[in-house]
Amino acid sequence: MTATKPHSTLHSFKKLALTTAIAGMLGMPAPLFAAKNEIHYQSVESVYGETVIVADQSPGGNARYACALEDGTCKKLKSKEKVKSKIRGSTDYLTSSQGAYGVSEQSSSRNGRTSTLFTIYDISGNTPKSVGTVSVMGAVAKKTFSPDEKTFVAITDDRTVTSYDIPKTKRRSIMTLQADLPFFNVSYKGAYISAYNYADKAHRIWNTKTGERVELAGTPSSVEFSESEREAAFLVNNDGFRNLSVASGFESGSVKISSVASGSFLVEDYSYIGETLYYVSNKESPLSWNIYRSGAAAPLITDASYGEYLKRVGGKLAYAKIEGKNSNIYLYEAGADKHTRLDAAPASAAASGIVRRKTAIADRTAALLSPLKTGSKNKSENKRDLFVWLHGGP
Repeated sequence: MTATKPHSTLHSFKKLALTTAIAGMLGMPAPLFAAKNEIHYQSVESVYGETVIVADQSPGGNARYACALEDGTCKKLKSKEKVKSKIRGSTDYLTSSQGAYGVSEQSSSRNGRTSTLFTIYDISGNTPKSVGTVSVMGAVAKKTFSPDEKTFVAITDDRTVTSYDIPKTKRRSIMTLQADLPFFNVSYKGAYISAYNYADKAHRIWNTKTGERVELAGTPSSVEFSESEREAAFLVNNDGFRNLSVASGFESGSVKISSVASGSFLVEDYSYIGETLYYVSNKESPLSWNIYRSGAAAPLITDASYGEYLKRVGGKLAYAKIEGKNSNIYLYEAGADKHTRLDAAPASAAASGIVRRKTAIADRTAALLSPLKTGSKNKSENKRDLFVWLHGGP
């Protein structure tokens, strides 16, 4: 996903060369007794048409792969190899979610007032082509494309929201009631923008055509919209647990709220593919993270990683799955009920010779991973490296 999600993820790796003890936490794979090239953590970096760029991080070194959306085959990219076409001699520009469009910006200042001209390019071919321009007054605070890639949105520090319909070359502007827009997101077709308001402890949704606003009481997180824009999913606090609710009817002003996942567990991430809502939760056990579909009790995917966001990639659901010492990226195609692994890293079996015990640390559920004793009288043979696996890697 392009939006900020409920949690923050650590994507950097730190090797710890400590000995004699081993610990692991929070249901992530345990990289114990592992060589540095055995541990791989993957994430979706970007998408360009039928190609998914996967970032692979490992204590043995980082790499990037170009993977085919159709069958998951991957090719390792050369160091610092650029996949995007250059715009005005640079590849440092914002792109839409599936890589169809890119935007360059040129800012100028006059009488203390900043203005920015955005030029939108079609980058789906070999040579970028300009398809429209839109100018805004004021310092740009946020900018993004709608997930369907047909709308560009820019927010300035004076609370003006400017949306630009790319196919129709038409712009609209509305005013919001807050300058900062934490957990900012744009609906699938660009009809709505959303953000969280800490003062009211509520999510706000604005209609980009009319400026009308609705509020949904909840906990700080992103509002995710279905592709029809008739539903919006958001997190709520339930006795200290993050649960998932859905709002409908906000386009007509008669908002209805229904619960999707409610109980003594956490929902960590969520995303729509079409009209189906998927979410990551530890319903089964505090240390077991799975992916569920709304309306289904049983998990669709087990051993999911909450260190990578759920993402919409070419109409498929991209997710990370823990397999051995790896966090691998998969694409799920609902119509065919097909899961395809992006083959960017070698398989890496789970470590053996480990005792895993459930415990509590400062009232938080955790797992203590300990090596089995070798029985050797030689103390040097009993030494083991310590890896601490945090939210994004060891």
